[in-house]
Amino acid sequence: MEFEETLKLIDTAVFAETERHLSDPEVAILRGACLGMTYEQMAESSQYKVNYLMRDVGPKFWKLLSEAFGEEVSKANFRAAVERHLRSPSRQMSPQMISPQTPLLSNSALISGETPQSSLVDWGEAPDISKFCGRTQEMSELAQWIVKERCRLVVLSGVGGIGKTTLSVKLAQQLQGEFDCVIWRSLRQAPTLANFLTYLMQFFDRSPQVNLPVDVDERISQLIENLRFSKCLIVLDGFETILEPTKLAGHYREGYEKYGELIQRIAEQQHQSCLVIVTREMPQAIDLLVGDRSPVRALKLAGLNETEARDIFQAQDLSDEEKWTEVINIYQGNPLELKLVAPAIRELFNGKVSDFLQRQTFVFGGIKALLNDQFKRLLNLEKAILYWLAIEGSPVSLEQLADYLLFPVSESDILEALSSLLRRELIDKNARSGQAEFVLHQVLMQYVKEQLTNQACEEIFSLLKNQKPDGNKIQLLKSHLVFKNQQLNLSAKAAIEESSIAISVKDHLTKLFKSNSKGYEQLNKVYSLLQNQPWLEIGYIEENFQNLLAFMKVDEKNLTPGDRKKQQKQLVR
Repeated sequence: MEFEETLKLIDTAVFAETERHLSDPEVAILRGACLGMTYEQMAESSQYKVNYLMRDVGPKFWKLLSEAFGEEVSKANFRAAVERHLRSPSRQMSPQMISPQTPLLSNSALISGETPQSSLVDWGEAPDISKFCGRTQEMSELAQWIVKERCRLVVLSGVGGIGKTTLSVKLAQQLQGEFDCVIWRSLRQAPTLANFLTYLMQFFDRSPQVNLPVDVDERISQLIENLRFSKCLIVLDGFETILEPTKLAGHYREGYEKYGELIQRIAEQQHQSCLVIVTREMPQAIDLLVGDRSPVRALKLAGLNETEARDIFQAQDLSDEEKWTEVINIYQGNPLELKLVAPAIRELFNGKVSDFLQRQTFVFGGIKALLNDQFKRLLNLEKAILYWLAIEGSPVSLEQLADYLLFPVSESDILEALSSLLRRELIDKNARSGQAEFVLHQVLMQYVKEQLTNQACEEIFSLLKNQKPDGNKIQLLKSHLVFKNQQLNLSAKAAIEESSIAISVKDHLTKLFKSNSKGYEQLNKVYSLLQNQPWLEIGYIEENFQNLLAFMKVDEKNLTPGDRKKQQKQLVR
C-alpha cells in the first residue's frame, strides 16, 4: 500500500474517533513506521528530538490507533492492523467522515490532482482555541497588514501568558481562505534550520522524498521560490526557544544563527507569502526592518482590556465586582495570570476578591513559575538592575543605576541591558522632569523582592555559620544595598515599602534564633568582623549589616502603634 493511501486511511479513522486530523509529529512517526525506521532514524529525518517522538508522541499515537481500529496497534504490527481494517466492511470509514472544512493536516496534506483546489493546511501542535474571545482590534490590525498591505514578515511579541499563541492560531484560522497553504508550527523542540527547511519543502512538494541542496542558503533560496509560486502563510510560535537565554534579548543560540538569515531574506526579497513570528523576545536586526511603509511590521501584544478581562472573573463567579479592576490592573490584563489567580480566589478566599487583595500576595503557584521562566533567561547585569529597581521601589534614572552598580560596567553596557529589559517587557519607562526613569511592574516587583529576600537570607545564614566575611561567596549583599537607611531615601512611603525585605529577613532570623534579641546578637558578632575590611572585598556588606542591625535593634512587639509607624519612617531595609 502506498504511504499516501495509508495516511489517508489512518487520518480518516482518527478523525472519526477524535474529530481531529493527524498532527505533524504523528505523521512523522507513521511515515517512519511505513519505511521500517527506528525512532532515532525518524528523528534524524524530521525536526523532532528522539525522546519526544519515542516517549511522548509515539505511545499516545499507537494508543489512539488502537482505539480507532478497535484492536491493539503498535509500531511492530500496524501494517497488519491496517490490512485487517481494509478487509473489514464494518470498519470502513466513509469519505463523508472527513471534515469538509478542513483538509488533511500535517506535512502529508497530500491532496491528489483530482481533488478540488483548496487551502493546504498543517496545524502542527496548535492548541484548541474553541473558547477564544476578544482581541478584535489586534486581529483587525494583523489582518490589515497581512492581507491588505501584503506584509512579508510580521512579528507578534509579548511577555509569557499574554495570549500570543492563542491569537496566532485564531489569526491563521481566519486568514486560511486568503492563502493557498497555511502552516502553523511550534519551535519548542528547537529544530535546526536545515531540518525545518526540509519539512517545508516536503510540505510544498507533497512528498516525503525531496532532493534538497546541502547548503542552507540554497535551501532558503528554494523556499523563497516556493513562496513566490504559492501564496503561503507560515506561523512560527515559540521563537524565543532558539534565542540564547543568557544573553541580551534577541541573540540566537549557537547553531541557530541561520534563522536570522531566513527572516531577513523573507523580509527583503519579493514573494507573495507572509511569515508570522510569535515570540517573547524580538530577534536581532528586525527593528531595522520594521516601518509603517515597510513590508515588515511588529505588534507588541498588551494585556486584555477590562471588558475582556472581567469575563474571566465572571466565569469563576467571583464577588466584589468593584474590586475586579484593581486585580486586572495589578496583573496588567495578562490573561494567563488572570486565569491562574481567578480560580485561586474562588477556592482560597471563597470568591471574595477584597479578601485576596487584603493579603497583598500576588505571586504564587503558576504565576511564580511563569516569572521563574522569564527570570532565568536574564543576564547577570539585567538581574542586577532589576534588584536595584526593586530595592528603590520607585523610578530610577540611568545616572542613579551607574552610581549604584559596583562591579566594573560601562554606561553603554547599562544602556544595552536596559534596552534588553524593555524588549523583554520586564520594566517600564517613564519621564519625570524630562528625564527617562525605569521602574518594575507591580507583580514583578513583588517577585524580585522575594528573590532578594531569599538570597539575602542564604548569604546572612552563611556568614553566621562561618563567622567570617568572604566577599567571593557573598554576592548580593556585596553588590547591592539591600537594607537602606533614612538618609538614602527620605520618602516615608518609600521607606515603609522598602522595609518589607528587612522585615522578612528579620522574621527569618527571629525564627532561626527563637527571638529577635538573639538574632540581633548573632548578627552583631559577624558585623564586628566586617569593620575595617577593604571596601573592594566587602562592597555593601558592612553597610547592609549596619542598617539591618538598626532595624532589628528594637523589638517591634514592645512598640506602640505610633512608635512602630515612626520606626517605619526612620528605618528602611
